[in-house]
Amino acid sequence: MKTATDLIDEILVAHGCKRVFGDPFGRLEHISLGEPTLASVLADADGRLNRVGVAFDATHRELRISSLVGGLEVATTACESPAHILRVIDEAARDVSRQHRTHIIHLDFDLDMPVSSRARPTGPRAYVPFAGAIVADTERVAVLAGPYVTRRAAAESIRSFAAYTNVGVANTWGAKGLFAWDSEYHMGTVGLQARDFELSFGACDVVIATGIDRNESRPAMPAGVRVTHVDPQQLEYLSVHVARRESVATTPLFDAISKIAQPGYSDERFPFHPARIVARLREQLPVGGLLAADPGTVGLWIARTFPTTELGSIVVPATGGPGIAAAIALCAALDGRQTIAAISERSDLHKEVVEFARHSALIIHESVWDESDTPADWSLETGLVDVAGPLVAF
Repeated sequence: MKTATDLIDEILVAHGCKRVFGDPFGRLEHISLGEPTLASVLADADGRLNRVGVAFDATHRELRISSLVGGLEVATTACESPAHILRVIDEAARDVSRQHRTHIIHLDFDLDMPVSSRARPTGPRAYVPFAGAIVADTERVAVLAGPYVTRRAAAESIRSFAAYTNVGVANTWGAKGLFAWDSEYHMGTVGLQARDFELSFGACDVVIATGIDRNESRPAMPAGVRVTHVDPQQLEYLSVHVARRESVATTPLFDAISKIAQPGYSDERFPFHPARIVARLREQLPVGGLLAADPGTVGLWIARTFPTTELGSIVVPATGGPGIAAAIALCAALDGRQTIAAISERSDLHKEVVEFARHSALIIHESVWDESDTPADWSLETGLVDVAGPLVAF
C-alpha cells in the first residue's frame, strides 16, 4: 500500500532532495539534530547547494522545503488532505528547485493514510512557450545570466547559445563558473557593486536576462538599455532567431577588475592582498571541491576575483549572515566533497556547525581572514570601489 509519506518522499527526491534534517521522514537519509533552528538553517543551505533541502519537525508536523538561506519571505501553507499532496507539496518543491525559495507546509493528516498507487510527481521540467525573435539583427546585445540557469539545468543551453550567436554572457555570482574565467564568451561576474551593469552593458541596446535572482541583480541598468527576460528553458530554441554577431565585446568592468586581481594574486605584502588569499584558496581547492563564503567583504572578494573553471565550486549566498558558509560547507561534506568555509570571524552559528561536523566525523576547512595566519589588507577594497562603486550585493 502506498502511503502519504511514500508519495511525499517520491516528490522530494524527484525535485533533488537528498536528505532530511531534524526528525526522520520516510526513507530519506536522516541527519539528526536536537536544535530545530539548526535543522532549518541546514535545510536552507542544502537546498541552496543541492536544489531542494528539507527539515521535518514531527512534533508540529511541519515540513520545510527550502533553497533560500536566511530569507525573510517564507510561504506557509497547510496541506489538509493526502488528496492535496500533489497540488501543494509538488508545486512547492518545484518552486524551490527552480528558484531560491522557502516553503513551510503543515501536514494536517495522518502520514500513514493511503494514496492512489498511480499518484506520481510531475518532476522539475515544465512547458515553456516559445520566446520568438526578440532581438533585431542590428542591435547590440549581451546576456545576463543568473543562478536559476543552473537550477533549471540550462547551463549547456546557454553555452550553446553563446557559441552559436557569438554573444557574450555576464553572470551574476550565483552562476559563477557558467563559463571559465578565460572563455571568449565570459563578460565577467556582475551584480556585486553599484556600477556593475553600467560598466558591463553600457554599450548594449538589448540585454537578454535569464535565470535571474533579484537578490543578485541590484545594480541599476544603464538608461536606454532594453531588458528582455527569457526563461532558461527557452535558450536552446532561441539561437536560430538571433543573428550571429561579428565579435564578442569586451567590457570596462572585466578589464578593470582584471587589473586589480591579476597583480593581487601574486602580491607578497603582509597583511595579505585579498586577491592573494583568493589565489591560495584556489590552489587548495581540488576538482569537485567547494568553497563557500559568508556574505560580506570576504564574499565580495571571492565572488569578484576567484578565477572559476568549475560550475558549482563557489557558493556565496546573496542572503543569510555569518555562519551560512559553514552550513553550506557541511552539506557539501555530507556529499563527500572537500570543503572550505571562508569567513571574517567565527560566529556562533559557524561554531555550532563546525562542532556538529566534528561530532559527525566530517571535515570543514576554515579560512578566517582576520586571524593571525591570514590577515587581509582591507584598505585595498577602495580599489574595487573606485572602479565599480560601493558594494550592493549583501
